[in-house]
Amino acid sequence: MRYKILQVGKYYSLKGGIETVTQSLVDTLQNDHSIDVLCFSQDATTYRSKVDSSTIWESGTFFSLLSSPISFKFFKHFRRLRNEYDILLIHTPNPLASVALLCFRTKAKVVVQWHGDILNKGMFYSLFRPIERRVLQRADLVLATSAVYIEHSPALTEVKEKCRVLPLGINQKNLMSNLELVAEIRKKYKGKKIIFSLGRYVYYKGFEYLIEAGKYLPDDVVILIGGYGPQKNVYENLIETLLLQDKVRLVPELNHGTWGSYFAACDVFCLPSFEKSESFGIVLLEAMSFSKPIVATNIPGSGTPWVNKHGYSGLNVPIKNSREIATAVQTILRGDKYEEYCKNSRNRFDEHFTEEKMVSRLLDFLGDLNSQNAYKAVLDLEKK
Repeated sequence: MRYKILQVGKYYSLKGGIETVTQSLVDTLQNDHSIDVLCFSQDATTYRSKVDSSTIWESGTFFSLLSSPISFKFFKHFRRLRNEYDILLIHTPNPLASVALLCFRTKAKVVVQWHGDILNKGMFYSLFRPIERRVLQRADLVLATSAVYIEHSPALTEVKEKCRVLPLGINQKNLMSNLELVAEIRKKYKGKKIIFSLGRYVYYKGFEYLIEAGKYLPDDVVILIGGYGPQKNVYENLIETLLLQDKVRLVPELNHGTWGSYFAACDVFCLPSFEKSESFGIVLLEAMSFSKPIVATNIPGSGTPWVNKHGYSGLNVPIKNSREIATAVQTILRGDKYEEYCKNSRNRFDEHFTEEKMVSRLLDFLGDLNSQNAYKAVLDLEKK
């Protein structure tokens, strides 16, 4: 069956989980289906562009409110486009799209792809919650990234009968390594085991706990943290205060074209996030695609401990615990299961988290929108 799909979400902004999924679906589905995107531009200008056979509408953004773009052109586009498609695939959180869906009725099937709860927004979320509830009630299907998230999300537990699990997936070809750069990195840190981490320098990523873990690791281990964001000065000051300049390095100049080489060069990947804002962790998939053992955290209500299967692809430790991070790193590096962790990490990626698997599952779900056994599928996948 050929579908006509409009994705409503993010596309051209700095790459996060939503942007990655939106682009993957455009790249993989446009040959067999009609798939377009309605998103927000980075400024007040409205754009219309083509990516092969897909059309991208970027609505001009006048300002942001609590990290949510505000665009009047978005409503105009949504109203015009909403009935031209079989399926509206709405990536959330996206408050403006939620409001638009309730303002303008559509004859299309509505699929909500739930990337995470809205957290730490105080009164704003209290005001928005009734809208969110109505959108979930209106949706024909809700896709969550893990069964764990469904079980612990106050919003999703109310509609769990229409929820299904769609783990995110990536195309490793989009994350290539450069052999010369890999050799350069390893030469620079010759004789040291490399612990790599990557993400925005924001509070919930917990990089301060990875930095502090450096106090408990031997001198033949170096920690490299790639990323960007407002916490950079905080991390630099912490490294200096703890006298860890030789053991912990920030690598802010990384971009999508170079960080694959850091995955390839490292010995262990670590994700020290401590809040459910880290709902899944696409960087874990990127590390797995390079066969890297992982140290992650047991974030309550998050899918990250499911993505990194404890004792199989790596180890999960309590949140906000530098000593436990260091102990887990040492256990993987110094134990006799290192090669097994490497092999299992890649196996788990191939089994669950490829772009091909994600797209195939999505098409299965779209072909079975009237199924009454959605939650059974959630539980079956969680057991694997």
